[in-house]
Amino acid sequence: MRLMALLFCCMVGAVAQAEHVRINDPATLIDVGSNAHSYRFFFTGHTYGHHKSRQFFDTHQLDYPAISLLRNLDILRTYDFGILGGDVVQYCNPASIRVFEETLLHAAPMPWFNAAGNHDKCFQDVYDFPEVVSFSLGQARFVILSSATQSLDDRTRGAFFDKLDHAIKSPGARYLMVFSHRPLYMASYPELASAAGRVNYPVKANASINDRLIALVDRATTKSIELFWFSGDVGMHFPLLYFTPTPGVHLIASALYENEWDHIIGVSVDPKGVELEVVGLTERETEKIETYNPVWLSGFFEDAASIQSRLTLLIQSLNQMD
Repeated sequence: MRLMALLFCCMVGAVAQAEHVRINDPATLIDVGSNAHSYRFFFTGHTYGHHKSRQFFDTHQLDYPAISLLRNLDILRTYDFGILGGDVVQYCNPASIRVFEETLLHAAPMPWFNAAGNHDKCFQDVYDFPEVVSFSLGQARFVILSSATQSLDDRTRGAFFDKLDHAIKSPGARYLMVFSHRPLYMASYPELASAAGRVNYPVKANASINDRLIALVDRATTKSIELFWFSGDVGMHFPLLYFTPTPGVHLIASALYENEWDHIIGVSVDPKGVELEVVGLTERETEKIETYNPVWLSGFFEDAASIQSRLTLLIQSLNQMD
């Protein structure tokens, strides 16, 4: 660990004048665009991993991406682009950003996007991207909430829903891919919010989006648009959540915690449809998302008490790993 710390510290000094990588820029997808109907990307959240593995760096306000991620750069390079679910650094300062860029972004060169988290508050100043990023690839419409605010103000919330409305109305849209750090959909699904009660989500603060969100989901499914909503702030309580409240709606929460549960979500899009797979970063196993996830929740037929019981058991098992 000390050797690694010294390497990272030296690396930061060596690249202090380097130009920042472009993130959250749809223009970087130009190479993907030539084959827009068939492509693969990956998603994961809470990219800095487990803060307890940062004792040395805590002293220096410096951190680096989860080791489980850095150890599997060869897997990341097989995808066309990557989307992160926020909290890519614990300390948002120039040194940590440089380490993040050199160890991950430069090491796996591809288009990168980040649904900024509460730890990423300096990202918009550093990278100068809008609070909501959107783009189209083939039949899929992507909307990324890149604001690092913990609760959305009226302007950001309005911009977010305007982008979602535009994506649903877009001709030829078959899939809507939404990305946010916090699972804002929790406010719209009481069963899920109750089950995740131990997780630090400001559900009540997001309750104001409930009506608009339900209406948006209804409009999307009425138009036969399949919704995939990814969020990335769950790692310390359960590693992966897959929830299907209605047909055509997929709510996915995924994050890293630097343990044997660490994974990325691989997403393949082609004319036949969308396929989700879970790629383990420790044993490097690949499974369909439904079979891999021990916290898999399939619809409302399971009541909140049953969901709570399953989550509690998993949380207890994770606590025992510490």
